[in-house]
Order: sequence, then structure tokens, then C-alpha cells
Amino acid sequence: MLFRSSFESGWPKQHYEKIRERNEALDIRVYLTALPDMLRPNLTAIAKRLKPADESGGQSAPKEYVLRPRPETPKASEPEQPEPSQPEPPRRAPAPRVKIKVGGGGGFGRGY
Repeated sequence: MLFRSSFESGWPKQHYEKIRERNEALDIRVYLTALPDMLRPNLTAIAKRLKPADESGGQSAPKEYVLRPRPETPKASEPEQPEPSQPEPPRRAPAPRVKIKVGGGGGFGRGY
């Protein structure tokens, strides 16, 4: 899009002119501009977390990650039995539909 100014009746008027059919780059830029306002990040907490452990500026030791085995799931041959619960109350029958007449009656030409 292109922002243009023109004069109508002696007054300046600003408007956008479409350059191409689609403009995803502008859409993404607008979304990224609005993102911090929508998320409202706690920047103080983020800055504290990103600081090294010691204030001397040295790097802290890298974390070691350990893979844990996947927890076992119940097998298909052993289905879990749900707890017996109270039966559901009977449902009410739906209310009958009522037709409402719209238009076709009244007006100045119909006896009012």
C-alpha cells in the first residue's frame, strides 16, 4: 500500500492506494507491532532470567539434560473400568415450534 495525499475541496486528504492485490508483508509487520501490546511480557523478569549466575560476566556451566523413559500406559487388553455413577435424569421433550406471521397484515391501506 502506498500512503498518498490529495486535495478535495481545498482540504488535504490522506488515503492508501493499493499497489498489489495482496500485501502479506504489511500484515505481518502490523501483527508484529501489536504483539508486545497483546502479550504484555514482564521484561524485568525476563532480563533477570537472562543474566548470568555470577555478576562477573562469566558464563555459567551448561545444563545437562537427561532423557527419562516414557511412562507406561495401560495396554488395550486391560481396559479401565469407569466408576459406576448415577444414571442421567430423563431429558425433557423439546418445546413445540411456533410459527410467527411476519408482514402481510395491517398498514394504512388495510383498515387502520
